[in-house]
Amino acid sequence: MDPAVTATLITTPTAILAAAAAYAAGSAQGRGSVDAVRRQQQREVYAAFLTAARRHKADIAEALAHATEIQLARAAGEPLSPAEEEQRREAIAATARANPLDEPAALVFLEGPDELAYAALLIDQHAKSTRMLLTATPEHAGTMSRIHGRPMTVHDECRRLEGAIHRFTLEAQAHLNGTALRHRRHQRRLMRRLWPVEP
Repeated sequence: MDPAVTATLITTPTAILAAAAAYAAGSAQGRGSVDAVRRQQQREVYAAFLTAARRHKADIAEALAHATEIQLARAAGEPLSPAEEEQRREAIAATARANPLDEPAALVFLEGPDELAYAALLIDQHAKSTRMLLTATPEHAGTMSRIHGRPMTVHDECRRLEGAIHRFTLEAQAHLNGTALRHRRHQRRLMRRLWPVEP
């Protein structure tokens, strides 16, 4: 056989293997780049939702302080002046009408995964319940009301909202950082012990 032909036959498998290895490496690198871009996009979505949730929780806390001030002034027999009380009621009503979590929560639902979508849903539900309670009893912030058949106070729902925000933070950390499943379970047990949240 022609030595040139023999040399070609010998080197061809090596060339094919090298090309296949290069293709596989390129594909893996491409997938890695896509995963990195997606992970960064998720990080931004989660951060935006957490920022909105914490800001809204601060607004709710301020509205609750106004409601408590009205309640304590009446209980002491020294109610606020009509202008002062009206100003505080308007602030409470503005917070109760606000719904700043719809859009950022929708983005979390789209990005997933299910654990993060459910954690975002809990935050949204507790925020809405808190706003409903503020609207129903602005001058009786500590009294018991019923939302969806459950007895609760605004303070109760604020604590649940805080727990739900903490839960979302842990879930986001676990997902973005690839936390081991066992460590995630430990985080969840600790979180439920510190901030019990009812679904």
